[in-house]
Amino acid sequence: MAKTIDRKCYARWIEHELDVCFRDQTILQFGGNWTLRASFILHNPGSATPISDDSQNAMLAAKRLPFFVPPEPGEHYVEFRLDPLMRSLIDLISAVYPGGTIKIFNLFNLKNADSGEAASDYRKYDHPRLFTRPADIQYANAPVVVATGNAILNDPTLRRQFDQYISAADKRLLFAVVRNVEKQYTIKRTTVKSSGLVESFHPTYTHKYGNKTTFAGFK
Repeated sequence: MAKTIDRKCYARWIEHELDVCFRDQTILQFGGNWTLRASFILHNPGSATPISDDSQNAMLAAKRLPFFVPPEPGEHYVEFRLDPLMRSLIDLISAVYPGGTIKIFNLFNLKNADSGEAASDYRKYDHPRLFTRPADIQYANAPVVVATGNAILNDPTLRRQFDQYISAADKRLLFAVVRNVEKQYTIKRTTVKSSGLVESFHPTYTHKYGNKTTFAGFK
């Protein structure tokens, strides 16, 4: 029987108005270890919701994590229930590392499990947490994994946000979720194309439609 590992999720959470919420600075922690193993660049926050309103600001700040971005006055980090994508990422990374943390960055921070709907709706909101600020991109010398899929191809706003994430990354530590062979996906080192793009797949896709994903060999 496979060993069950402890897994937690903490993130900065802002309720803007009825059913409109923003989540950023998402930290996935597993196996009782807080070493940052990788940061993932994804599309937008999905279905994960807070377990409670209890602030985790003091707990996280006390750990002096090099990737922790302190909240502004009135903002709070809270603990979340893990959604399927978060569980999948931990399952994949835990096959390589017995414990650690994963940071999730998104092209925009509007919470919506329907990514297509979110991509249509995010322009409706003018909120300081809709996009991640350059100062809040803290990779802490860990690998950066591009996994946005083709979300930025026809959206100049998201392309600018993508460029911001890439420019902050050490290109020697840049990876992407890529197709290995038909129906099989993995993480491999990548380079930025002359167009400024990085070819990648979103993990939600690589876990569906008969696809299989492994991060074996990622270190």
